[in-house]
Order: sequence, then C-alpha cells, then structure tokens
Amino acid sequence: MVASFCLAALLPWLAGGDFYVRSLAQRPFHPLFYLLKPSGTIGHLYGIVGSGMILAGVIIYSTRKRVRYFASLGKMTYFLELHIALCLVGPVAVAYHSTFKLGGLVAVGFWSMMAVVASGFVGRYLWVQIPKGIEGHTLSIQELGNENDRLLALLKEHHDFSPEQIVALDRMIDATMPSKISSLRTLWAGVRHEIHLISTRRALSSWLSANGVSPGHVSACVRIAGRRSILHRRILFLEQLQRVFRYWHVIHLPFTAVLLVIFLVHVATAFLFGYMWGG
Repeated sequence: MVASFCLAALLPWLAGGDFYVRSLAQRPFHPLFYLLKPSGTIGHLYGIVGSGMILAGVIIYSTRKRVRYFASLGKMTYFLELHIALCLVGPVAVAYHSTFKLGGLVAVGFWSMMAVVASGFVGRYLWVQIPKGIEGHTLSIQELGNENDRLLALLKEHHDFSPEQIVALDRMIDATMPSKISSLRTLWAGVRHEIHLISTRRALSSWLSANGVSPGHVSACVRIAGRRSILHRRILFLEQLQRVFRYWHVIHLPFTAVLLVIFLVHVATAFLFGYMWGG
C-alpha cells in the first residue's frame, strides 16, 4: 500500500513535473500541454482512474460492511485495507488530473477529498486501537483481561518475575497513561503512549538486566511488557475509543457525500460543455 502510494505520487511528477510547476499562462506553450491538461490524453486518464479507484474503494468496503449477504466474504480488515489503498492512490491521480489548478467548485471538491483522506488516517488509527479477535469482532473488557492474565502468567512462570518486579515494570511502561480519560483526549493520550513505549524500550532492557533477568530473556520480556502495556491502554480506552470512532463517522461520511455530489456535478459539466478526452 505504501509502495503503491509512493509510485502514484512520484512517477507522474517525474514524467511531467516541469509542466505542473509552470504558471497557467505558460502551460499552453509546454510540449506536454495536450497530454497533461485536465482534458488531455493522459490528464483525463488520471481523472478516470483516480475517481474510479475512489468509487471502487467506497463501494466495495461499504457493501462488505453493510450487506449481510457478503458478511462471510473474507475478513473485514482486508476490505478496510483495500479501501484505504484505493482511496489513497485515487486522490493522488485526481490531483494530477486537476494539474493542481484549483478554483470554484473544483477547489471545494479537491479540499473535500483532502479532508476525507486526512480523516481516513485518523479513522485507520482508531480502528487499529479497538481490539479485535481473529474473526474481526471487537473484544470485550473480559476478553482483554483474560489476555492480560495470560501475559502476566508468562512473566511469572517462564521468566521468574516476582510480584514486586511486575508492579515496578508496569509502573515504568504505563507512566504516561492517566487513571481516567475523556473521549476528547483519547487520541492524543494513545499517541503519547505509543511514543513512550518506543522511547522506553532501551531503558526497559537495562532495567531488566539490572534486576537479574538473563540476557536471553530480556528481549522476550520487553515484548511481553509492551503487549501488556498496550492491553492496559485498550482496557482503559475501549469505551472512549468506540465513542470517538462514532464521532469520527460524523466527520468522515459528510465529507464523502459532498465529494460524491461534486464529482457527479463535475462529470455532468464535462459532458455538457464538451470537456471530453483529448478536447
């Protein structure tokens, strides 16, 4: 997904970057003008492919999510990843179709598209934070607690941790987590905790070595500690994350609807006024 996004962003620029940086007055005299302008042979193709990818991404994901008949057709996570991939690469192609010339209704459509993409990144992060089982269903607090108990037993039985060591370990890795949290602070608190886990990794390894954990067990203990800390966060944040995810839909879906309406108006205008392929 990342590779396809980078290729979609870089290859057209390498081929026609000199055209896109020209002023609007200079572009008609550029040798690539009739290829790269919005109605040009390649420029129009960018628009068709980009809008097709966006529509396909939205329709495929929404159908899998809302139509019961397709409920058994693969894991929801796979459809979400396909939705994200298509709706990341598609807007890049649409941006090249516009030749980065924005004005009037096109500008509203373009920035609506960018808002949908930006909110999609936030939605993807929230989706990942909500714990799910193998089949993709959201785990309950009890199921998360059972997994936490399993990891705790690993530390006690396989790595000979004492209760005092476990308390000290939890205090170190959970340092940035508040005891209570509101819905509005959930996203920021989760990001802070992720950063804390990364920055604490080396200090945690040193602490484990200083507390008698053998070198062969240090890396395994760090992984277990990190997984327990993430579980603690998910148990604390689960209700708030689900609430924030519902709020997120209130932002993401209207922008998507606005984008669809402007897309239909744009296509209808192109047909009515003859802005057709190569025109």
